[in-house]
Amino acid sequence: MRIFSKIFKNKLVSFPKKGKLLVITDLHGNQDDYLNYVKLWDCENPNCHILFNGDLIHGFNIEDKSVEILNEVIEKSEKYDNFHFLLGNHEWSHITNNDIFKRGINQKNAFKDLIKLKYGSINKLKEYVQFFKSLPLIAKTDNGIFISHGGPSKEINSKKDFKLMLERSSYISKDVNGFLWERWYNFTPEDIDNFLDIVECNVMLVGHTPVEKVVTNGNQLIFTSSYGPNKKAYLEIDLEKKVESAKDIKKMVKYI
Repeated sequence: MRIFSKIFKNKLVSFPKKGKLLVITDLHGNQDDYLNYVKLWDCENPNCHILFNGDLIHGFNIEDKSVEILNEVIEKSEKYDNFHFLLGNHEWSHITNNDIFKRGINQKNAFKDLIKLKYGSINKLKEYVQFFKSLPLIAKTDNGIFISHGGPSKEINSKKDFKLMLERSSYISKDVNGFLWERWYNFTPEDIDNFLDIVECNVMLVGHTPVEKVVTNGNQLIFTSSYGPNKKAYLEIDLEKKVESAKDIKKMVKYI
């Protein structure tokens, strides 16, 4: 059985109603931005969480430091319980061995070239793929926030669909792929509210699509943390504060 046909386990990470959560997305190999965000995180405080919302790797606008960042992320993930990372479509491409292109460049192959340049072979890729397979797909907070790299998934139309996705779906299932590949502009605000009712949340956070600062689509907030020369957005979520709409979550947007 091929790797990507196996069941995708451990899809959900949950955060309690305590402390704060920093959410960063789509760094794409930008080491300077990565280091700036990590400085905001108090690693010794178990109630201060940091979550990277997919697409840490595959740089195409700057010098690509994907390998260096990834090595540090793996180390921190093993050392700290308050350091988290969700799967993005670029990490997914290495699990499923699917090509992924940006500006005509095969990013999957470019990442292999970076590994070979650093280590003399691509053997290290096996370790990275094992790490990618350990990553959850989505996150939920006790105060009503749903977080995924993209989406929502158009295959999730009931609580039963969501439950089955968490229990049975594989890396190539359409319901999983929706949370990795779907763009926010393919949904109406009504679609977002219907999805949020299913997953019992009030607001959805996604990255995946480059935007200036932040964009809202009803109760969905879209942001990027390493795009363009201007302000780069991240979320500093008060996990103890009531969140009922995108208006509440917009108050938690910060910039570097």
